Amino acid sequence: MVIPGGAVILDGVKTGAQELVMSAARSVIEGWSKRRAQEFFDVFCRHIADAASTDGDIAVDLDNVLGTEAARNVVFDAYRSVCLCRSRILGPRVIAVLTAKLVNEQREANDDEDQLLAAAEELTDDELRGVRDQIAKLERILDGKPRPGEKADVRREYGTELVVTVRTEMVPVDVGSSTGGHVSLAPMNLAMEIGLWAAKLERIGLVYTDMLEKPLVVKEDAERHIDYDHFYRDVRWSMGYTAGAKELANLIDRADTVI
Repeated sequence: MVIPGGAVILDGVKTGAQELVMSAARSVIEGWSKRRAQEFFDVFCRHIADAASTDGDIAVDLDNVLGTEAARNVVFDAYRSVCLCRSRILGPRVIAVLTAKLVNEQREANDDEDQLLAAAEELTDDELRGVRDQIAKLERILDGKPRPGEKADVRREYGTELVVTVRTEMVPVDVGSSTGGHVSLAPMNLAMEIGLWAAKLERIGLVYTDMLEKPLVVKEDAERHIDYDHFYRDVRWSMGYTAGAKELANLIDRADTVI
């Protein structure tokens, strides 16, 4: 059965549905953007006011610190990052703390700060908390104050960096060994071993991976029923947290305690 004007009616229904979907999408996007912008500006203004010498007039404080082209560029770049943040709360807040510091010091971000800004933009709220919680756990273990169930083979290197052993393999190299002495030396997949946040931080340059291999000999020991010397390859994969990663964890902790 052919309905007169059916095609026109169908087109009208499609157009109405599309407009409804687009309106809902715009509403959602605007809500996300406003929330992120509000988190950023609340923390940014608070840090500007804290560093100002006036009597609390935030408008005067902002006018003073944003009086240069360089400062305005810093804020513009920060706001662009906030709009692109995967995080709704912590990312914008971390960007705000760093931006306020740069504006107060009337300078642009250096390479280390660019890494922190990139991490704040790229990671979600849960991932940022994962960074903070993991580094806090490793610090507790190193300080000899682990919580129940917390264990890790972790050490300090270069004074500030944390290096934790993620995986080890003892590979026999004896003639006739069932494995033939073979082991994959491919880089670790941090997303699988630790979490997606670790892979993101590696790409940004705040964490790194390493693989060390050393020979190991288990000597003949009749009492232990070892009839001859056994030779192994001791292979260890580790993950290192740079000083920048620890600074990121501190910023996340500050951002997460903002009231």
